[in-house]
Amino acid sequence: MILTRLKTFLGFIVCFLLWVSVAQSQDSECLIQVKLVGGSKDVPRGSFTSVNEFLGDMEEQLRPLPYKSFEILDSKLKQSSLGVPVSFVLKGNSLKEVHKIGVTLHEVKKRRVGLTVNWVNPKGEELLATRLKVVNNKNLVLGTDSAVSVPTILSIKVDCPN
Repeated sequence: MILTRLKTFLGFIVCFLLWVSVAQSQDSECLIQVKLVGGSKDVPRGSFTSVNEFLGDMEEQLRPLPYKSFEILDSKLKQSSLGVPVSFVLKGNSLKEVHKIGVTLHEVKKRRVGLTVNWVNPKGEELLATRLKVVNNKNLVLGTDSAVSVPTILSIKVDCPN
């Protein structure tokens, strides 16, 4: 009788610990990095065609684009949990050019993160509103906006603990 109760109690403890670990993994905080990058088709005299050291982790995605040089216009890093919307306000080529980015994380499974992204340009136009799955901890170049003074490229990187 005591042995049966002890087994039941230990089974309850094991189930409780499993439930706590699953709950913690679902509520874990993820880091979201958003970068606004300027692209230029003209290379200023004395410079060279390349991706600078601050964009090195994006070189693979930037190289095929039709620009000769790149620079970070603005970058922000925030933490978020699943289901919690996060807003970013990034400055473009001038202080008047403000891009608004909204990101909501939906799920983390294996090496993939499901999220929704909304990008509104300085003119108030919605450039992107989509739900997608991305590889965890890898940059994703989402698009360009040539309606502003300097063509801009939006990149998002999500880092969630596994």
